[in-house]
Amino acid sequence: TKSHFHDSRLPAGRQGRPPGRGIHSKIIYDWRQIMLHGEREAGNLPLRVGVIGLGFMGSAITGNLVHEGFTVFGYDIDRGRIEILTEKGGRSASCAEEIANQSDVVLTLLPSAAALEDVIWGPPGLLASRRSNLIVMECSTLPIDLKQRAFEALQKSGIPLLDCPISGGTRAAEKDLVVYGSGSRKAFETCLPVINGFARA
Repeated sequence: TKSHFHDSRLPAGRQGRPPGRGIHSKIIYDWRQIMLHGEREAGNLPLRVGVIGLGFMGSAITGNLVHEGFTVFGYDIDRGRIEILTEKGGRSASCAEEIANQSDVVLTLLPSAAALEDVIWGPPGLLASRRSNLIVMECSTLPIDLKQRAFEALQKSGIPLLDCPISGGTRAAEKDLVVYGSGSRKAFETCLPVINGFARA
């Protein structure tokens, strides 16, 4: 499925100018961003994936996504888990906001309601990024009323949230997972290449 989402990192006016190198570097920088954006729109580049929560499930999922060629950013309050991700070829992030700024799709795999509240509302949470064209896949086992509040808060910022419970967690390393989704069909279809990168269905 091709992603037709606009990459908000593209320069608009003075936005996106690298510091202190003058107009020629800005032209090179801008064209590089435009070319990457065009490749991603054409479906020739994998989506950038952020994963928040690098426990047993998150670690296995990020490992498989890196193996499949995705650019993967990870965040966890346990720095040791982030180090494991970077050893696999993933990239580290310092908070949920940074994950949002760097990613097209964000998976949240969290142990508690309080953890999801911190990730969404922060500070610095996903909402702090003001990122457009981001999709959040909420994969945690948490109360539905909290997920509904998160859905409504993100929706106000133009960010779709998909409720995506996952079955088969003990077989995550073997990609023997099944992902269920509720929410925007368009958003879910955009996420299918990511899902195929860590699950069988």
